[in-house]
Amino acid sequence: MKTISLNIWKYLTFITLGLWIILFWEGLYSALDIWLRSEIYNHCLLILPICIYLAYQKRKQINLTTIKPLTGLIIPIVAILFVYLFALIGEIQVLAHIATFTSITFICFYLLGYQEAKKISFPLFFVWFSIPIGDQLIPVLQQMTATASVALLQASHIPVFKDGLYIEIPNGKFLVAEACSGISFFISASAFTFLYSHLYISHTPKKILFTIIGVTTPIIANMVRVYGIIMVAHLSDMEYATGADHLIYGWVFYLFVLWLVYLIGEKFKDSITIESTHISNKAKSSSSADFKVIITSNFILILSLLVAIYIKLTVEDQTIENSNFAVSFSQTHDLKISNQNLLDTYFTDPDNITNYVTTIKSFPVAIQLINYSENNRKGEPISSINKFYDNKVWNITTKLNLQKNHSNLPEDANILELSGPNNHKRVLITWYQFEDYKTGNPVKAKLYHTLQKLLGSQYATGIVAISINAAKKDIDLALETALNEKLNNAVMLK
Repeated sequence: MKTISLNIWKYLTFITLGLWIILFWEGLYSALDIWLRSEIYNHCLLILPICIYLAYQKRKQINLTTIKPLTGLIIPIVAILFVYLFALIGEIQVLAHIATFTSITFICFYLLGYQEAKKISFPLFFVWFSIPIGDQLIPVLQQMTATASVALLQASHIPVFKDGLYIEIPNGKFLVAEACSGISFFISASAFTFLYSHLYISHTPKKILFTIIGVTTPIIANMVRVYGIIMVAHLSDMEYATGADHLIYGWVFYLFVLWLVYLIGEKFKDSITIESTHISNKAKSSSSADFKVIITSNFILILSLLVAIYIKLTVEDQTIENSNFAVSFSQTHDLKISNQNLLDTYFTDPDNITNYVTTIKSFPVAIQLINYSENNRKGEPISSINKFYDNKVWNITTKLNLQKNHSNLPEDANILELSGPNNHKRVLITWYQFEDYKTGNPVKAKLYHTLQKLLGSQYATGIVAISINAAKKDIDLALETALNEKLNNAVMLK
Protein backbone atom coordinates (compact mmCIF):
# COMPACT_ATOMS: atom_id res chain seq x y z
CA MET A 1 0.00 0.00 0.00
CA LYS A 2 1.38 3.41 -0.96
CA THR A 3 2.07 6.08 1.67
CA ILE A 4 -0.94 8.22 0.70
CA SER A 5 -3.20 5.14 0.71
CA LEU A 6 -1.83 4.07 4.09
CA ASN A 7 -2.60 7.52 5.53
CA ILE A 8 -6.18 7.34 4.25
CA TRP A 9 -6.52 3.90 5.87
CA LYS A 10 -5.23 5.31 9.18
CA TYR A 11 -7.69 8.24 9.07
CA LEU A 12 -10.59 5.91 8.35
CA THR A 13 -9.46 3.60 11.16
CA PHE A 14 -9.42 6.51 13.62
CA ILE A 15 -12.94 7.45 12.50
CA THR A 16 -13.99 3.84 13.05
CA LEU A 17 -12.46 3.90 16.54
CA GLY A 18 -14.31 7.11 17.39
CA LEU A 19 -17.65 5.73 16.21
CA TRP A 20 -17.02 2.48 18.10
CA ILE A 21 -16.45 4.44 21.34
CA ILE A 22 -19.64 6.48 20.78
CA LEU A 23 -21.71 3.35 20.16
CA PHE A 24 -20.21 1.12 22.84
CA TRP A 25 -19.74 3.78 25.52
CA GLU A 26 -22.59 2.47 27.69
CA GLY A 27 -21.18 -1.05 27.52
CA LEU A 28 -17.70 0.12 28.51
CA TYR A 29 -18.97 2.38 31.29
CA SER A 30 -21.25 -0.23 32.86
CA ALA A 31 -18.45 -2.81 32.71
CA LEU A 32 -16.08 -0.36 34.44
CA ASP A 33 -18.70 0.27 37.12
CA ILE A 34 -18.90 -3.47 37.84
CA TRP A 35 -15.10 -3.84 37.88
CA LEU A 36 -14.86 -1.12 40.51
CA ARG A 37 -17.65 -2.18 42.88
CA SER A 38 -17.55 -5.99 42.62
CA GLU A 39 -14.72 -7.85 44.31
CA ILE A 40 -15.30 -10.72 41.89
CA TYR A 41 -14.26 -8.56 38.94
CA ASN A 42 -11.64 -6.20 40.40
CA HIS A 43 -8.96 -8.07 38.43
CA CYS A 44 -10.65 -6.98 35.16
CA LEU A 45 -9.15 -3.51 35.70
CA LEU A 46 -5.79 -5.04 34.74
CA ILE A 47 -6.94 -6.92 31.63
CA LEU A 48 -7.21 -3.98 29.18
CA PRO A 49 -3.80 -2.47 30.12
CA ILE A 50 -2.21 -5.92 29.74
CA CYS A 51 -3.82 -6.40 26.32
CA ILE A 52 -2.72 -2.95 25.14
CA TYR A 53 0.84 -3.59 26.34
CA LEU A 54 1.03 -7.03 24.66
CA ALA A 55 -0.32 -5.62 21.38
CA TYR A 56 2.10 -2.68 21.57
CA GLN A 57 5.02 -5.08 21.99
CA LYS A 58 4.07 -6.68 18.66
CA ARG A 59 3.63 -3.43 16.74
CA LYS A 60 6.82 -3.85 14.66
CA GLN A 61 5.68 -7.25 13.45
CA ILE A 62 2.51 -5.90 11.86
CA ASN A 63 3.03 -5.01 8.21
CA LEU A 64 0.32 -2.53 7.18
CA THR A 65 1.44 -2.59 3.54
CA THR A 66 0.14 -6.12 3.04
CA ILE A 67 -3.09 -6.17 5.05
CA LYS A 68 -6.00 -8.03 3.49
CA PRO A 69 -9.28 -7.29 5.27
CA LEU A 70 -11.43 -10.27 6.17
CA THR A 71 -14.49 -8.92 4.40
CA GLY A 72 -16.56 -11.97 5.34
CA LEU A 73 -16.46 -10.87 8.99
CA ILE A 74 -18.79 -7.95 8.27
CA ILE A 75 -21.75 -10.33 8.73
CA PRO A 76 -20.83 -11.41 12.30
CA ILE A 77 -19.87 -7.80 13.10
CA VAL A 78 -23.31 -6.56 12.05
CA ALA A 79 -24.81 -9.40 14.10
CA ILE A 80 -22.78 -8.24 17.13
CA LEU A 81 -24.03 -4.67 16.61
CA PHE A 82 -27.62 -5.95 16.55
CA VAL A 83 -27.06 -8.02 19.70
CA TYR A 84 -25.56 -4.98 21.43
CA LEU A 85 -28.53 -2.76 20.48
CA PHE A 86 -30.93 -5.50 21.63
CA ALA A 87 -29.04 -5.72 24.94
CA LEU A 88 -29.11 -1.95 25.44
CA ILE A 89 -32.82 -1.70 24.71
CA GLY A 90 -33.59 -4.60 27.03
CA GLU A 91 -30.97 -3.48 29.58
CA ILE A 92 -29.32 -6.91 29.44
CA GLN A 93 -25.90 -5.96 30.78
CA VAL A 94 -24.25 -9.36 30.36
CA LEU A 95 -25.17 -9.46 26.67
CA ALA A 96 -24.05 -5.83 26.18
CA HIS A 97 -20.66 -6.58 27.74
CA ILE A 98 -20.17 -9.70 25.62
CA ALA A 99 -20.99 -7.72 22.46
CA THR A 100 -18.72 -4.83 23.50
CA PHE A 101 -15.56 -6.86 23.99
CA THR A 102 -16.09 -9.43 21.25
CA SER A 103 -16.58 -6.57 18.80
CA ILE A 104 -12.98 -5.50 19.48
CA THR A 105 -11.69 -8.89 18.35
CA PHE A 106 -13.86 -9.14 15.24
CA ILE A 107 -13.25 -5.55 14.10
CA CYS A 108 -9.46 -5.90 14.45
CA PHE A 109 -9.45 -9.13 12.43
CA TYR A 110 -11.75 -7.49 9.88
CA LEU A 111 -9.53 -4.42 9.39
CA LEU A 112 -6.09 -6.03 9.63
CA GLY A 113 -6.81 -9.35 7.97
CA TYR A 114 -6.02 -12.78 9.32
CA GLN A 115 -2.23 -12.80 8.77
CA GLU A 116 -1.59 -9.50 10.57
CA ALA A 117 -4.24 -9.82 13.27
CA LYS A 118 -2.94 -13.30 14.09
CA LYS A 119 0.26 -11.68 15.38
CA ILE A 120 -1.71 -10.00 18.15
CA SER A 121 -4.34 -12.73 18.47
CA PHE A 122 -3.64 -13.43 22.16
CA PRO A 123 -4.44 -9.90 23.44
CA LEU A 124 -7.41 -9.75 21.04
CA PHE A 125 -8.91 -12.84 22.70
CA PHE A 126 -7.53 -12.27 26.20
CA VAL A 127 -9.56 -9.03 26.29
CA TRP A 128 -12.63 -11.28 26.70
CA PHE A 129 -11.57 -11.74 30.33
CA SER A 130 -12.71 -8.11 30.74
CA ILE A 131 -16.30 -9.31 30.42
CA PRO A 132 -17.80 -9.31 33.95
CA ILE A 133 -19.39 -12.72 33.62
CA GLY A 134 -19.12 -15.82 35.77
CA ASP A 135 -21.17 -15.02 38.86
CA GLN A 136 -23.84 -17.25 37.30
CA LEU A 137 -21.63 -20.15 38.43
CA ILE A 138 -21.91 -19.14 42.09
CA PRO A 139 -24.83 -21.50 42.98
CA VAL A 140 -23.05 -24.44 41.32
CA LEU A 141 -19.76 -23.70 43.10
CA GLN A 142 -21.62 -23.25 46.41
CA GLN A 143 -23.20 -26.69 46.10
CA MET A 144 -19.91 -28.30 45.04
CA THR A 145 -18.06 -26.66 47.94
CA ALA A 146 -20.72 -27.63 50.49
CA THR A 147 -20.82 -31.25 49.28
CA ALA A 148 -17.02 -31.59 49.25
CA SER A 149 -16.69 -29.98 52.70
CA VAL A 150 -19.22 -32.42 54.18
CA ALA A 151 -17.35 -35.35 52.63
CA LEU A 152 -14.05 -34.12 54.12
CA LEU A 153 -15.66 -33.59 57.53
CA GLN A 154 -17.11 -37.09 57.44
CA ALA A 155 -13.68 -38.43 56.50
CA SER A 156 -12.35 -36.61 59.59
CA HIS A 157 -14.96 -38.46 61.72
CA ILE A 158 -16.80 -35.27 62.67
CA PRO A 159 -20.61 -35.59 62.96
CA VAL A 160 -22.13 -33.38 60.29
CA PHE A 161 -25.58 -32.58 58.92
CA LYS A 162 -26.12 -30.82 55.59
CA ASP A 163 -29.31 -28.95 54.77
CA GLY A 164 -28.96 -27.21 51.43
CA LEU A 165 -26.03 -24.85 51.88
CA TYR A 166 -26.13 -25.06 55.67
CA ILE A 167 -23.54 -27.32 57.32
CA GLU A 168 -24.13 -28.19 60.96
CA ILE A 169 -21.59 -29.76 63.33
CA PRO A 170 -21.89 -30.23 67.12
CA ASN A 171 -20.10 -26.91 67.77
CA GLY A 172 -22.15 -24.72 65.44
CA LYS A 173 -23.79 -24.08 62.10
CA PHE A 174 -22.18 -22.73 58.91
CA LEU A 175 -23.62 -21.31 55.69
CA VAL A 176 -21.70 -21.71 52.45
CA ALA A 177 -22.53 -18.19 51.30
CA GLU A 178 -21.77 -16.61 47.92
CA ALA A 179 -18.43 -15.35 49.23
CA CYS A 180 -17.53 -18.96 50.06
CA SER A 181 -18.16 -20.16 46.50
CA GLY A 182 -14.61 -19.26 45.47
CA ILE A 183 -15.81 -17.55 42.29
CA SER A 184 -13.24 -14.73 42.57
CA PHE A 185 -10.46 -17.32 43.08
CA PHE A 186 -11.68 -19.21 40.04
CA ILE A 187 -12.03 -16.30 37.57
CA SER A 188 -8.85 -14.41 38.46
CA ALA A 189 -6.75 -17.60 38.63
CA SER A 190 -8.12 -18.65 35.22
CA ALA A 191 -7.08 -15.30 33.71
CA PHE A 192 -3.63 -15.61 35.31
CA THR A 193 -3.31 -19.18 33.97
CA PHE A 194 -4.04 -18.16 30.37
CA LEU A 195 -1.65 -15.21 30.56
CA TYR A 196 1.16 -17.27 32.07
CA SER A 197 0.77 -20.08 29.53
CA HIS A 198 0.98 -17.56 26.67
CA LEU A 199 4.09 -15.83 27.99
CA TYR A 200 6.12 -18.79 29.20
CA ILE A 201 4.87 -22.03 27.62
CA SER A 202 5.28 -22.60 23.90
CA HIS A 203 4.28 -26.24 23.39
CA THR A 204 0.53 -26.73 22.89
CA PRO A 205 0.12 -30.01 24.88
CA LYS A 206 1.87 -28.43 27.88
CA LYS A 207 -0.29 -25.30 27.54
CA ILE A 208 -3.49 -27.37 27.56
CA LEU A 209 -2.40 -29.45 30.56
CA PHE A 210 -1.30 -26.40 32.56
CA THR A 211 -4.54 -24.58 31.71
CA ILE A 212 -6.64 -27.52 32.97
CA ILE A 213 -4.59 -27.68 36.18
CA GLY A 214 -4.66 -23.89 36.63
CA VAL A 215 -8.44 -23.70 36.22
CA THR A 216 -9.29 -26.65 38.50
CA THR A 217 -6.78 -25.84 41.27
CA PRO A 218 -8.72 -22.84 42.70
CA ILE A 219 -11.95 -24.88 42.79
CA ILE A 220 -10.34 -27.74 44.72
CA ALA A 221 -8.38 -25.32 46.90
CA ASN A 222 -11.56 -23.45 47.85
CA MET A 223 -13.20 -26.70 48.94
CA VAL A 224 -10.22 -27.34 51.21
CA ARG A 225 -10.42 -23.72 52.46
CA VAL A 226 -14.04 -24.06 53.58
CA TYR A 227 -13.28 -27.42 55.19
CA GLY A 228 -10.31 -25.81 56.96
CA ILE A 229 -12.46 -22.94 58.29
CA ILE A 230 -14.97 -25.39 59.76
CA MET A 231 -12.20 -27.54 61.22
CA VAL A 232 -10.49 -24.57 62.88
CA ALA A 233 -13.83 -23.39 64.28
CA HIS A 234 -14.58 -26.90 65.53
CA LEU A 235 -11.18 -27.41 67.19
CA SER A 236 -11.25 -23.94 68.79
CA ASP A 237 -14.86 -24.34 69.96
CA MET A 238 -15.98 -21.56 67.53
CA GLU A 239 -13.43 -19.09 68.88
CA TYR A 240 -11.42 -18.74 65.66
CA ALA A 241 -12.11 -18.76 61.89
CA THR A 242 -15.35 -16.79 62.25
CA GLY A 243 -16.06 -13.10 61.64
CA ALA A 244 -12.95 -11.06 60.83
CA ASP A 245 -10.72 -14.16 61.14
CA HIS A 246 -12.78 -15.74 58.38
CA LEU A 247 -12.18 -12.77 56.02
CA ILE A 248 -8.45 -12.55 56.74
CA TYR A 249 -8.12 -16.29 56.24
CA GLY A 250 -9.88 -15.94 52.87
CA TRP A 251 -7.52 -13.23 51.57
CA VAL A 252 -4.43 -15.11 52.73
CA PHE A 253 -5.72 -18.25 51.06
CA TYR A 254 -6.47 -16.31 47.87
CA LEU A 255 -2.83 -15.20 47.62
CA PHE A 256 -1.74 -18.74 48.39
CA VAL A 257 -3.83 -20.09 45.49
CA LEU A 258 -2.23 -17.66 43.02
CA TRP A 259 1.21 -18.56 44.34
CA LEU A 260 0.37 -22.25 43.98
CA VAL A 261 -0.73 -21.79 40.35
CA TYR A 262 2.50 -19.86 39.73
CA LEU A 263 4.62 -22.68 41.19
CA ILE A 264 2.82 -25.20 39.00
CA GLY A 265 3.46 -22.97 36.01
CA GLU A 266 7.18 -22.88 36.80
CA LYS A 267 7.26 -26.65 36.32
CA PHE A 268 5.76 -26.26 32.84
CA LYS A 269 7.77 -23.18 31.87
CA ASP A 270 10.10 -23.40 28.86
CA SER A 271 13.77 -23.39 29.76
CA ILE A 272 14.25 -20.73 27.08
CA THR A 273 11.31 -18.49 26.25
CA ILE A 274 10.48 -18.76 22.58
CA GLU A 275 9.11 -15.35 21.68
CA SER A 276 10.01 -13.64 18.46
CA THR A 277 10.18 -9.89 18.86
CA HIS A 278 11.44 -8.96 15.42
CA ILE A 279 10.45 -9.74 11.89
CA SER A 280 12.29 -8.46 8.90
CA ASN A 281 10.72 -5.47 7.23
CA LYS A 282 10.86 -7.37 3.97
CA ALA A 283 7.33 -8.42 3.33
CA LYS A 284 6.94 -12.18 3.11
CA SER A 285 3.82 -11.80 1.06
CA SER A 286 4.37 -11.63 -2.65
CA SER A 287 1.28 -9.53 -3.23
CA SER A 288 0.47 -6.09 -1.88
CA ALA A 289 -2.81 -5.02 -0.36
CA ASP A 290 -5.73 -4.09 -2.62
CA PHE A 291 -6.39 -0.43 -1.81
CA LYS A 292 -9.96 -0.45 -3.16
CA VAL A 293 -10.91 -3.47 -1.06
CA ILE A 294 -9.38 -1.90 2.05
CA ILE A 295 -11.14 1.46 1.65
CA THR A 296 -14.45 -0.19 0.75
CA SER A 297 -14.21 -2.43 3.82
CA ASN A 298 -13.58 0.59 6.04
CA PHE A 299 -16.52 2.49 4.59
CA ILE A 300 -18.86 -0.49 5.06
CA LEU A 301 -17.81 -0.79 8.71
CA ILE A 302 -18.19 2.97 9.30
CA LEU A 303 -21.64 2.90 7.66
CA SER A 304 -22.67 -0.06 9.86
CA LEU A 305 -21.58 1.79 13.00
CA LEU A 306 -23.42 4.95 11.92
CA VAL A 307 -26.64 3.01 11.28
CA ALA A 308 -26.32 1.32 14.70
CA ILE A 309 -25.80 4.72 16.39
CA TYR A 310 -28.86 6.12 14.58
CA ILE A 311 -31.05 3.18 15.68
CA LYS A 312 -29.78 3.53 19.26
CA LEU A 313 -30.60 7.25 19.40
CA THR A 314 -34.02 6.70 17.80
CA VAL A 315 -35.05 4.03 20.30
CA GLU A 316 -33.75 6.07 23.25
CA ASP A 317 -35.99 9.00 22.23
CA GLN A 318 -39.04 6.77 21.90
CA THR A 319 -41.82 7.51 24.39
CA ILE A 320 -44.78 5.19 24.90
CA GLU A 321 -48.00 6.23 26.57
CA ASN A 322 -48.47 4.38 29.85
CA SER A 323 -51.07 1.63 29.77
CA ASN A 324 -53.45 0.94 32.63
CA PHE A 325 -51.95 -2.50 33.15
CA ALA A 326 -50.85 -3.54 36.64
CA VAL A 327 -51.12 -6.57 38.87
CA SER A 328 -53.29 -6.41 41.98
CA PHE A 329 -55.28 -8.74 44.19
CA SER A 330 -59.00 -9.18 44.31
CA GLN A 331 -60.39 -7.51 47.43
CA THR A 332 -62.95 -10.31 47.86
CA HIS A 333 -60.28 -12.41 49.55
CA ASP A 334 -59.16 -12.15 53.14
CA LEU A 335 -55.95 -10.28 52.40
CA LYS A 336 -54.56 -7.57 54.64
CA ILE A 337 -52.25 -4.88 53.33
CA SER A 338 -48.97 -4.78 55.22
CA ASN A 339 -46.31 -2.07 55.47
CA GLN A 340 -43.58 -4.66 56.01
CA ASN A 341 -41.51 -6.38 53.34
CA LEU A 342 -41.83 -9.86 54.85
CA LEU A 343 -40.30 -11.52 51.80
CA ASP A 344 -36.98 -9.60 52.10
CA THR A 345 -37.14 -8.78 48.39
CA TYR A 346 -35.13 -6.09 46.62
CA PHE A 347 -36.19 -4.40 43.37
CA THR A 348 -34.69 -1.34 41.71
CA ASP A 349 -37.02 1.68 41.64
CA PRO A 350 -40.42 0.14 40.87
CA ASP A 351 -43.47 2.37 40.40
CA ASN A 352 -45.18 0.72 43.34
CA ILE A 353 -44.92 -2.25 45.69
CA THR A 354 -47.89 -3.66 47.60
CA ASN A 355 -47.50 -6.19 50.43
CA TYR A 356 -50.29 -8.47 51.64
CA VAL A 357 -50.50 -11.02 54.45
CA THR A 358 -53.01 -13.75 55.15
CA THR A 359 -53.29 -17.18 56.77
CA ILE A 360 -54.48 -20.27 54.97
CA LYS A 361 -55.23 -23.28 57.21
CA SER A 362 -52.61 -22.18 59.76
CA PHE A 363 -50.02 -21.51 57.07
CA PRO A 364 -48.78 -17.86 57.14
CA VAL A 365 -48.71 -16.37 53.65
CA ALA A 366 -46.96 -13.17 52.54
CA ILE A 367 -47.55 -11.73 49.09
CA GLN A 368 -45.80 -8.95 47.21
CA LEU A 369 -46.89 -7.31 43.97
CA ILE A 370 -44.37 -5.12 42.13
CA ASN A 371 -45.31 -2.92 39.15
CA TYR A 372 -43.15 -1.14 36.56
CA SER A 373 -44.75 1.19 34.00
CA GLU A 374 -43.54 1.59 30.40
CA ASN A 375 -41.80 4.92 31.01
CA ASN A 376 -40.00 4.00 34.20
CA ARG A 377 -36.42 4.96 33.24
CA LYS A 378 -34.85 4.37 36.64
CA GLY A 379 -35.85 0.82 37.47
CA GLU A 380 -35.42 -2.46 35.65
CA PRO A 381 -38.01 -5.17 36.40
CA ILE A 382 -36.00 -8.15 35.13
CA SER A 383 -32.45 -7.87 36.38
CA SER A 384 -29.90 -9.96 38.27
CA ILE A 385 -29.68 -7.06 40.73
CA ASN A 386 -33.26 -7.68 41.84
CA LYS A 387 -33.69 -10.28 44.58
CA PHE A 388 -36.77 -12.32 45.49
CA TYR A 389 -35.20 -13.24 48.85
CA ASP A 390 -32.17 -12.37 50.98
CA ASN A 391 -29.58 -14.91 49.80
CA LYS A 392 -27.44 -14.19 52.85
CA VAL A 393 -30.17 -15.67 55.03
CA TRP A 394 -32.02 -18.10 52.75
CA ASN A 395 -30.74 -20.75 50.36
CA ILE A 396 -32.54 -22.89 47.80
CA THR A 397 -33.15 -26.44 49.00
CA THR A 398 -34.96 -27.65 45.91
CA LYS A 399 -37.11 -26.50 43.02
CA LEU A 400 -40.72 -27.70 43.16
CA ASN A 401 -43.18 -28.43 40.37
CA LEU A 402 -46.91 -27.81 40.22
CA GLN A 403 -48.86 -31.05 40.49
CA LYS A 404 -51.67 -29.61 38.35
CA ASN A 405 -52.48 -26.48 36.41
CA HIS A 406 -53.80 -23.41 38.24
CA SER A 407 -55.69 -20.85 36.22
CA ASN A 408 -53.74 -17.70 37.06
CA LEU A 409 -50.28 -19.21 37.41
CA PRO A 410 -48.05 -19.77 34.38
CA GLU A 411 -47.10 -23.39 33.76
CA ASP A 412 -43.45 -22.48 34.31
CA ALA A 413 -44.01 -20.52 37.54
CA ASN A 414 -40.82 -20.48 39.59
CA ILE A 415 -41.48 -22.44 42.80
CA LEU A 416 -38.63 -22.82 45.28
CA GLU A 417 -38.26 -24.46 48.67
CA LEU A 418 -36.06 -22.19 50.79
CA SER A 419 -34.17 -23.08 53.92
CA GLY A 420 -33.22 -20.50 56.55
CA PRO A 421 -31.88 -20.25 60.09
CA ASN A 422 -33.10 -22.77 62.67
CA ASN A 423 -34.34 -25.08 59.89
CA HIS A 424 -37.03 -22.56 58.95
CA LYS A 425 -38.67 -23.58 55.67
CA ARG A 426 -40.84 -21.72 53.23
CA VAL A 427 -42.14 -21.99 49.67
CA LEU A 428 -41.57 -19.08 47.30
CA ILE A 429 -43.68 -18.74 44.14
CA THR A 430 -42.71 -16.05 41.62
CA TRP A 431 -43.57 -15.05 38.07
CA TYR A 432 -43.58 -12.08 35.70
CA GLN A 433 -46.91 -10.78 34.41
CA PHE A 434 -47.41 -8.78 31.21
CA GLU A 435 -50.68 -7.65 29.70
CA ASP A 436 -51.01 -10.75 27.49
CA TYR A 437 -48.19 -13.00 28.67
CA LYS A 438 -46.87 -14.47 31.90
CA THR A 439 -43.89 -16.65 32.76
CA GLY A 440 -41.76 -17.63 35.71
CA ASN A 441 -38.65 -17.88 33.54
CA PRO A 442 -36.61 -14.64 33.77
CA VAL A 443 -34.90 -15.29 30.42
CA LYS A 444 -38.24 -15.64 28.61
CA ALA A 445 -39.56 -12.60 30.45
CA LYS A 446 -36.50 -10.54 29.50
CA LEU A 447 -36.70 -11.51 25.83
CA TYR A 448 -40.43 -10.73 25.70
CA HIS A 449 -39.92 -7.42 27.51
CA THR A 450 -37.13 -6.39 25.11
CA LEU A 451 -39.07 -7.47 22.02
CA GLN A 452 -42.05 -5.36 23.11
CA LYS A 453 -39.73 -2.37 23.50
CA LEU A 454 -38.33 -2.89 20.00
CA LEU A 455 -41.83 -3.10 18.54
CA GLY A 456 -42.93 0.01 20.42
CA SER A 457 -45.69 -1.98 22.13
CA GLN A 458 -46.93 -1.80 25.70
CA TYR A 459 -44.45 -3.48 28.04
CA ALA A 460 -45.55 -2.56 31.56
CA THR A 461 -44.40 -5.36 33.83
CA GLY A 462 -45.91 -6.83 36.96
CA ILE A 463 -44.09 -9.19 39.30
CA VAL A 464 -45.81 -11.53 41.73
CA ALA A 465 -44.05 -13.12 44.72
CA ILE A 466 -45.88 -15.41 47.17
CA SER A 467 -44.21 -16.84 50.28
CA ILE A 468 -45.83 -19.67 52.26
CA ASN A 469 -44.29 -20.54 55.62
CA ALA A 470 -44.47 -24.24 56.40
CA ALA A 471 -42.45 -27.01 58.02
CA LYS A 472 -40.60 -29.26 55.58
CA LYS A 473 -43.11 -32.11 55.95
CA ASP A 474 -46.02 -29.73 55.24
CA ILE A 475 -44.59 -27.87 52.24
CA ASP A 476 -46.43 -29.84 49.52
CA LEU A 477 -49.71 -29.61 51.43
CA ALA A 478 -49.22 -25.88 52.09
CA LEU A 479 -48.50 -25.17 48.45
CA GLU A 480 -51.50 -27.05 47.08
CA THR A 481 -53.83 -25.77 49.81
CA ALA A 482 -52.83 -22.14 49.28
CA LEU A 483 -53.25 -22.32 45.52
CA ASN A 484 -56.56 -24.15 45.65
CA GLU A 485 -57.99 -22.23 48.61
CA LYS A 486 -57.52 -18.57 47.73
CA LEU A 487 -54.59 -17.67 45.55
CA ASN A 488 -55.62 -19.44 42.37
CA ASN A 489 -58.08 -16.77 41.28
CA ALA A 490 -56.75 -13.83 43.23
CA VAL A 491 -54.36 -12.25 40.74
CA MET A 492 -56.23 -9.65 38.77
CA LEU A 493 -55.26 -7.24 35.98
CA LYS A 494 -56.34 -3.63 36.00
